[in-house]
Amino acid sequence: MIINVVVLIQGWRCHGCLEEERVALLQIKHAFGYPNGSFLHSWKRDANCCEWKQVQCNSSTLRVVKIDLSFSRGWELGDWLLNASLFLPFPELNALNLYGNRIAGCLENEGFERLSVLGNLERLELGQNKFNSSIFSSLGGLSSLKCLSLHNNEIEGTISVEGLNNLTNLRNLHIASNHIEGFKSLHGGEDEVLKMSNLEYLDLGGNRFDNSILSSFKGLSSLKNLGLEKNHLKGTFNMKVLFSCNLELEALSNLRKLYLSGNEIDEFVFSEALPSLKNLHKLDLSSSTLDNSSLQTIGRITTLTSLKMNGCRLSGSIPIAEGLCELKHLQSLDISNNSLTGVLPNCLANLTSLKQIDLSSNHFGGDISSSPLITLTSIQELRLSDNNFQIPISLRSFSNHSELKFFFGYNNEICAELEEHNLIPKFQLERLHLSGQAYGGALPFPKFLFYQHNLTEIYFSNMKMRGGVPNWLLENNTNLHELFLVNNSLSGPFQLPIHPHVSLSQLDISDNHLDGHIPTEIGAYFPSLTFLSMSKNHFNGIIPSSFGNMSSLQVLDLSENNISGKLPSCFSSLPLVHVYLSQNKLQGSLEDAFHKSFELITLDLSHNQLTGNISEWIGEFSHMSYLLLGYNNLEGRIPNQLCKLDKLSFIDLSHNKFTGHILPCLRFRSSIWYSNLRIYPDRYLIREPLEITTKSVSYSYPISILNIMSGMDLSCNNLTGEIPPEIGNLNHIHVLNLSNNFLIGPIPQTFSNLSEVESLDLSNNSLTGAIPPGLVQLHSLAVFSVAHNNLSGRTPPNMIPQFSTFNESSYEGNPLLCGPPLSRHCTTQEEEASSLPKRTSTDDIEESGFMDTDVFYVSFVVTYIMMLLVTAAILYINPNWRRAWFYFIKQSINNCYYFFVDNLHMPSWLEVRNLLCRYF
Repeated sequence: MIINVVVLIQGWRCHGCLEEERVALLQIKHAFGYPNGSFLHSWKRDANCCEWKQVQCNSSTLRVVKIDLSFSRGWELGDWLLNASLFLPFPELNALNLYGNRIAGCLENEGFERLSVLGNLERLELGQNKFNSSIFSSLGGLSSLKCLSLHNNEIEGTISVEGLNNLTNLRNLHIASNHIEGFKSLHGGEDEVLKMSNLEYLDLGGNRFDNSILSSFKGLSSLKNLGLEKNHLKGTFNMKVLFSCNLELEALSNLRKLYLSGNEIDEFVFSEALPSLKNLHKLDLSSSTLDNSSLQTIGRITTLTSLKMNGCRLSGSIPIAEGLCELKHLQSLDISNNSLTGVLPNCLANLTSLKQIDLSSNHFGGDISSSPLITLTSIQELRLSDNNFQIPISLRSFSNHSELKFFFGYNNEICAELEEHNLIPKFQLERLHLSGQAYGGALPFPKFLFYQHNLTEIYFSNMKMRGGVPNWLLENNTNLHELFLVNNSLSGPFQLPIHPHVSLSQLDISDNHLDGHIPTEIGAYFPSLTFLSMSKNHFNGIIPSSFGNMSSLQVLDLSENNISGKLPSCFSSLPLVHVYLSQNKLQGSLEDAFHKSFELITLDLSHNQLTGNISEWIGEFSHMSYLLLGYNNLEGRIPNQLCKLDKLSFIDLSHNKFTGHILPCLRFRSSIWYSNLRIYPDRYLIREPLEITTKSVSYSYPISILNIMSGMDLSCNNLTGEIPPEIGNLNHIHVLNLSNNFLIGPIPQTFSNLSEVESLDLSNNSLTGAIPPGLVQLHSLAVFSVAHNNLSGRTPPNMIPQFSTFNESSYEGNPLLCGPPLSRHCTTQEEEASSLPKRTSTDDIEESGFMDTDVFYVSFVVTYIMMLLVTAAILYINPNWRRAWFYFIKQSINNCYYFFVDNLHMPSWLEVRNLLCRYF
């Protein structure tokens, strides 16, 4: 009997887990839909379910104790209702994660109340779904829960405290980022208080609670962390309300962390609550509207170890008496993004426990070497950016700060010392950021870096430095990931380290005076680069083929140099996303350079000497957004494959030799599409301003605008034919330049649909007809030119706001145009013609008196042939008409004969008759 039981148990567990639980997991898999890419595809029927992804079993009982189904159902499948009974077959289930599945609720009678029998269930994650406030009533029976998360759902209004108060064992409650306004009870009054004596962590951030919520916390005697950030708290925040109660156990006396950032608190009152603040260690008041008195009164909470008051609109100087200087246990202080001024008070030297201090984005000043910061040797992270400090580039004042690891000093005055020091600092920095105006002449490259070996980031920018890039910088810091030396006046050749640097992922040495060839082996020495910028220097020679060794390179910027030669074929093997090679001397064709770079979003090859055609593989770049090929010697027709690029934002083919017609099928994305684009840091997007030449003037669009604009520049080519009316349907573009071509025909009426266009240039073509009156609806238009065409009729009314800004140069060179701002006045006939209803393109052709020559010849020949064929057919079918026709011909010949006989010597009638009878 015992043997049979053992065999039976072994049969149940032949797959490493209980058969009933394995079957239940497969049912869950089918219920969630397992879209493409979901880990649920790895749940196989014949596999050990304890080894399935995101499933965890008890090692002794082999029962499932943890199921993680986060993001297992694709959002494209829409909202759906869950059957919570699917989880009943797991009696030892301890943690269930349903995060991010668009669950909008539960099936009727199949809600979470069914899981009350799971006595081991302690953790339930329901965040990033579509639950509403009714969810709390179904959770009240899960008394074993210790951690519950419902953040980022659609819970709104007030929620019932009855369901929450039944969760007597709950330790963590996370219901942030909803639309909750408060708590309610069926009985009202004191019953609206949260009575969860074991609750330690409560996150209510990102809701709509107002000041009345404070009275609901009186029953949370064990609460240690309270998050109320980004709510509707206003005015005076009185801590007395939080800590006063009629209960035997003092409310919130165990509170250690209080988050109040992102509210509209203008006064923080806590004097009467000080006895209860004995355990408060962290206070976050950032993004409030406090005044300077808060800096003084806050010093009375002497237990604080972390204080955040960044973005609180503080101004003036830091108080010397009391205030911050009394917080002797403070380890982290953030007062950034305010308007604080003056020098740092000496009393800050009392904060000997400080490890992190952020003073950035204020108006502090003075020599940092004489500030109290030089005595705070326990500092690990020091942020001084965007102030008026004078910081010595040698950092000699901090040489004794053995704990210092992070130093940020953007946008200050970086100064050179009168005497150079060779002190070996005690610190080993990991991140160093310095930039600002050089004070006291050109700066030397800091020698203390020679003794640094743990650096992972170096950012030097906008400092006038002398010398070049030392190769020991990379040689000594083998863990360096990011090296940015931008606009520092560095000169000389760029030297590679002695040994390859496999850790470096981002290198930017742009905007300097570096010269010589790009090192031939650069790709072999920096094989892990994802970002490389060497733009705005004086590099010459060819692009080395070793770039093919940078197998992770996504962003390459070599623009504004003197690089020559052909584009290397090795680019095709790289995962390039953004390429900037403009303003060089590159030659040759595009044929082999990028034909496999299918991830390209930006390709800027403008201002070079490239020749040949645009290759047909351009249509395979499905992510292409910015295609900039202007100012080259490219020729041929614009390929139809460009019409496959449905994510185009800007295309510049100007100043080339393209021929043929404008493609009517081009598509441009809207600015909304950009929000769905994969996110890259700012330096991964458009890096250089784009110049659009209109009316012989170049307009430069800054980088910040380029990343959200769209447009097309086909100017200065040899394009012919009419402007396709489909171009007028590109209602998202901001720039359209078709000037300096050989375009004919009218301006399409559909151009009135270009509602977002800001620059429209059609000048220097052979356009005819009237200016469409619908153009006055283009309210965003700032640049406009139709000069030097064959347009006629009246100019748009100058009382229209945007058209009143355009002067005569926008219309000149059109002899038949009249009306202001031109000097030629319109006749009565022209005024009447301008007031007529909108006409078709055929009407415009009639008015202009011009017709396409090819169209005329083709229509004439076709008509002539058709008349001959019709005449022959009629004579063949009807014999009476045929005899009449021949009689008419005979009579006409007789008349002609006698006319010539009377005036000239002609053959006899007999001879003529015999000749006619031979043919008729």
